[in-house]
Amino acid sequence: AFLIPSRSEGLSLAFLEAAMMGSSIVCSRIPSFTSMFGDAKVTYFKLGDINSLACAIDLAINEKKSKGKAVLDYVNRNYSNDLMLSGYLDLYKKLCDSKGILIK
Repeated sequence: AFLIPSRSEGLSLAFLEAAMMGSSIVCSRIPSFTSMFGDAKVTYFKLGDINSLACAIDLAINEKKSKGKAVLDYVNRNYSNDLMLSGYLDLYKKLCDSKGILIK
């Protein structure tokens, strides 16, 4: 299981890397994680609550196969190398166009 106890987070590369390995993920219940993965794919715990953390780790270990596969499938559909590359290229092209920089 991969544990990420962030109090605030943007798009966590470590989170995505763990998901790509098919790890069962335990993370703090913060908006950036809940909006990204929902309840079915990862196991959440309440920040500052050690009992919540212990229960989440136990649940993640017991549900590793189902949640690990769910999060891996989600990441492959939404954050694959090809999708990320395409998104960055589009962003760079828009930025260059807005500055009058010609890209071949």
